[in-house]
Amino acid sequence: MALAAIRKAATWQERFKLAENKEPGTPFDRLFADAMFALKMVKTKSPEDPAHTLARQILAKLGQYLAYTIERGESQHLHDMAAALNVWKRHTPKPDPIRATLIALAGMFPEHKHALAKRHVKKNLIRLKVRVDESTDKQIVRCARELGIPLCQDPGRPKKIRTKPM
Repeated sequence: MALAAIRKAATWQERFKLAENKEPGTPFDRLFADAMFALKMVKTKSPEDPAHTLARQILAKLGQYLAYTIERGESQHLHDMAAALNVWKRHTPKPDPIRATLIALAGMFPEHKHALAKRHVKKNLIRLKVRVDESTDKQIVRCARELGIPLCQDPGRPKKIRTKPM
């Protein structure tokens, strides 16, 4: 996963997907992922299930797409698809949970332009079953700096604000 690709991504969802690194980044990723999802649903769901119906529709669209490609004689497109499939089969996901968590926390709540607290990032990492140790703080700071995400500089919990007058 390249940091440059994450920085170039237009939306936080794209940045998050790149940090998760579940797919290798070929032009056919969406096509292959939809096909795998559809095959799984057809195999595991009963024909009465709406997921099975959706899967059949996806597979029908995929067949139609391939038929049009063949009809137009776009052999280079099929070669590109085959090369992408080889890359897809060799891909082993190497997610970066710290970057993914930072991107998700900063991107899901854009109306809150304040800095993230490291303890919130660590709490989410623990929830994701990521091992958190002494070096995690440094990794969080480094990744946040690389991504341009501001972190709260005050250590510890924020002070309580009295809501009732004394």
